[in-house]
Amino acid sequence: MDITNIVTNETDFILVNMQYVPQVTMKAGTWYRWRILLASVSARLVMAPEEGKGCEVQLLAKDGIYLADAPRPVSDIFLAAGNRADVAVRCSKVGDGEVFMINKEDEYNDDLGFNEQEHIMRLNIEEQESNVDSELTDFTVPFPCYLVDLEGVDASALSDPLDINFTFTPIGPSINNVQYNPEKYFEGGKPVELGTVRDVNLNPSNQHPYHQHVNPFQIMVMDEDTESVKTWYQVGDWQDVLQTINATTAKVRFQAATFNGPMVMHCHILFHEDLGMMTQFNLSGVPGTTWLGAEKVDPKCVPPGVPAGPSGCKYYDNQKEMCKVKGCKWNNKDSTCHISSSSCKYYGNEEDCKLANKCKWKNCKSGKKDKKSKNKKSAKKENSKKSAEKEKSKKSAKKEKSVYVTHEGTCGVCSARFGD
Repeated sequence: MDITNIVTNETDFILVNMQYVPQVTMKAGTWYRWRILLASVSARLVMAPEEGKGCEVQLLAKDGIYLADAPRPVSDIFLAAGNRADVAVRCSKVGDGEVFMINKEDEYNDDLGFNEQEHIMRLNIEEQESNVDSELTDFTVPFPCYLVDLEGVDASALSDPLDINFTFTPIGPSINNVQYNPEKYFEGGKPVELGTVRDVNLNPSNQHPYHQHVNPFQIMVMDEDTESVKTWYQVGDWQDVLQTINATTAKVRFQAATFNGPMVMHCHILFHEDLGMMTQFNLSGVPGTTWLGAEKVDPKCVPPGVPAGPSGCKYYDNQKEMCKVKGCKWNNKDSTCHISSSSCKYYGNEEDCKLANKCKWKNCKSGKKDKKSKNKKSAKKENSKKSAEKEKSKKSAKKEKSVYVTHEGTCGVCSARFGD
């Protein structure tokens, strides 16, 4: 980003990385990933590249969670206070400052607090010396089990819905006509049990950005009538901040999982929140409890405590678990995706044991060396008498290959002596 030092007399404006209408230089035909945060206490923003200037935008993720259908072509970028978005942007027409990211608030409801600054930033598109980037291809990522698709959950499996009404009492902002009290829970402390799936009904959802801590939520119902809005906000998308555009109500769904105790939710307009438009759900149950239906929805969802994606391969110590994660290849020679042979002893059954290349199933009695091991050891001792040099070599080999049994029915080598 170029330093522009542009000044303004406006009092309600948007800064991009602390600059007013900065210039961003891009190579023509190259995809750039923009990670956007609207760090605002109350403002909303809808922006897009100028039409007819050869730029395109693809949505990848919202509020840090990838789309199930990424990348998704979008015309406008919608952000409520605190929203984040990951988008890929590519422009094809060369020109110095010829393309503006413009504010499109005049196309939407004027009563919803959209920022009115005309230009957000200026794009300087330079000629590309090499070939242009290819089209983006569809991709999927492994989702943790607390983010499995909840659209198909049977109504019988849903616990009672939670109704959130953003209200104003004579003394200030509130939820369900109750102002925030740190000593009290939503609906008098009625528990939200861990391991359950809950719906939250929001009203009015276009006037207040709903933000929920700890557990993200999935959009279930959101009746918008504008194509650009329907493209950005789709049923099945995950978020943790949501403010609709024209729809006055919305329904979202989440798993109450893993963490018990107070779970805060509030309007993400700071002035409303601080004056009382906030409450907390009482998450009750044993810490670590998750919804049992998650793995039925997605058998390859990543369980709690295990990193997802290639960066987490090293945490998988058997092929069976690693196969749940795309990007992990089972290769004992790959330092990022391998198991140590010393971990073989942790396999408790023959089926799992066979998944590990270096582990062999030994069903033997506790505390005794198996017969095969004894014979090998005896043969090595006899051969060692022929030559001191060979004896030294045989001892080295024995250190790598000796098998000692300390547990009945244990996978692989059952002692600390196991050659990699």
